[in-house]
Amino acid sequence: MLDLREVKVPAIKMIQGLKFQGLTPRLGDDGFQVADRLNAQSEANDPNYQVVDISNPLRANAVADINQVLEKITNDETGTTFLLAADGLYVIRRPAVEEEYKIHEYQMEHPG
Repeated sequence: MLDLREVKVPAIKMIQGLKFQGLTPRLGDDGFQVADRLNAQSEANDPNYQVVDISNPLRANAVADINQVLEKITNDETGTTFLLAADGLYVIRRPAVEEEYKIHEYQMEHPG
């Protein structure tokens, strides 16, 4: 992970438990997924994912390995991502985004 907190002194930080290399779709500002489509054990259409928590850049770490993902859907309003894998459904929640959405909905229902 490239740490740009000190712009004049950028640093490369290792992320605990990260094993895949590939596409890295973001999960907002506090996480990302690593899609491993190059792994010999995964088929081209069924990538393996690792979910990485970067909400605290000093303690970024891989929090979940999800294999053979068949389908992925993200609710942009709440930040929730659903991954349907060969062994079940995984739900990746983002409580800060959910809270922002609740506040926004409340403000829309109760103007003024």
